[in-house]
Amino acid sequence: MFNNKLSGLIPTSIRTLKNLQGLSLGGNNFQGHIPDELCRLKNLVVLGLYGNQLSGSIPSCLGHLATALRTLALGSNLLNSTIPTNLWGLSDLLYVYLSSNNLSGSLSEDVGKLKAIIEIDLSNNHLSGSIPSSIGNLQSLVMLSLENNNFEGLIPNSLGKSLSLENLDLSRNNLSGLIPKSLESLKYLKILNLSFNKLQGEIPTGGPFQNLSAQSFVSSGELCGASRFLVPSCNNSTFEAHLKSSISGILSALFIATFIWIVILCRRKNVEAAKEITLFPQLLQRRVSHLELVRATNTFNESNLLGSGGFGSVYKVTFSDGIDVAIKVEYYDRCCIGIGIPSSWNHGYGTPIVHCDLKPSNILLDKDMSAHVADFGIAKLLCGRDSMTRTITQATIGYMAPEYGMEGIVTRRRNVYSFGIVLMETFTKKKPTDEMFGDISLKQWVANSPLLDVVDANLLGIEEGDREFENNRECLSSIMRLALACSIESQDGRINMHEALATLNKIKNKFFKDAAPEGVVVLNHPLV
Repeated sequence: MFNNKLSGLIPTSIRTLKNLQGLSLGGNNFQGHIPDELCRLKNLVVLGLYGNQLSGSIPSCLGHLATALRTLALGSNLLNSTIPTNLWGLSDLLYVYLSSNNLSGSLSEDVGKLKAIIEIDLSNNHLSGSIPSSIGNLQSLVMLSLENNNFEGLIPNSLGKSLSLENLDLSRNNLSGLIPKSLESLKYLKILNLSFNKLQGEIPTGGPFQNLSAQSFVSSGELCGASRFLVPSCNNSTFEAHLKSSISGILSALFIATFIWIVILCRRKNVEAAKEITLFPQLLQRRVSHLELVRATNTFNESNLLGSGGFGSVYKVTFSDGIDVAIKVEYYDRCCIGIGIPSSWNHGYGTPIVHCDLKPSNILLDKDMSAHVADFGIAKLLCGRDSMTRTITQATIGYMAPEYGMEGIVTRRRNVYSFGIVLMETFTKKKPTDEMFGDISLKQWVANSPLLDVVDANLLGIEEGDREFENNRECLSSIMRLALACSIESQDGRINMHEALATLNKIKNKFFKDAAPEGVVVLNHPLV
């Protein structure tokens, strides 16, 4: 009876079906609680209630169905509370699907009792605490998805003992520490997603990691490793990590001493220095248009040129109020365009708009280099925050999301996919329709190639290893990781446009801060 339009409550009279072995009511509109009467069906092998509007808690009495139950599918409902501990006593259970509910609390170490389990999907809930190390005891486990929860702490080393794992998704949590080298033992692992965590240290290179790409480690904290992962090399990062851990006490003392020194120094400052300090906060809050920059630099006259490098030329800018700053122009323009795209149509208020054909030819630039999205001829309006509609596919190949091109599905994350492709094009100067992309796509090329082979060569410094080159490479790596996060194949795995815009702003600000020459203030604040 799955995938119909059945509604109402699940009848309690179902308890009379003593010999029932399979109950599949998924994809309907059932509401209310899961009745305890289901626990009387001792011969039940499959219980499928996914995709309804069931609420309340998971009946703890389901743990009494240990004799026959093999599949428990309660995903995509409105279930809350914690996962009953005795559920993990179903030692012959093969499949557990509890994703996309409102489940909270920690995951019990008793999960390690599911000796026969093949797949566990607890994604898109509010589970917290640490990941149980007992999961390493599950020798038959093929798929484990804990995506989009609130798990924290370390990734258990014991996961390396789950030798049958093929799919491991721990993305969108608060996990920290190192990626365990033990995961190199998972020779059958094909899919690994550790994106959007707070991990650090070197990405392993052995075993299944030889076949992984940057999409496995998008925005995963302070990772380092091979260039194909689009992260910094570990030479400096590893040294800095050891340095921080070994002399933290000394740094604390130095901080206190420095603070005292600054206080003494500030007291000796003359009136002119005090005036400069009072002006600085005003600069930090200043909004500057491209037109104002043109005027302030006398149309970027060479007399105002301070120097040039991988991210464009650095100009001295003197505003009408006498404040002097320095800016880098080419990167300023590209970031201004990138930030302007998601900002130029409504993503936070009112009726959501899905453009359906976002591409460079539909992005217009005004005199201030602000981006404006045009041609809303095939755009769609969505009725709710996470709503979806279908339409006849009308869009440009290379920029359209997979779900739109194949099934005509329109959601807000369809815009995000196109934005990711446009972002790649902006910083690689390669169109997704270029002739070079025959057997592979632009996205695959970016994901599987060293950073230096894909980004626009004009955006990198001259000498590898110098400060500017390293700053440029780190910035471009962050942008490419963001672009890949926007263009993930599965719409459920993509970040939303608010996250994309915030991340791009953060990347821009960090770059300008790191690239500033000593004694020069670099303008890196909100653009109009």
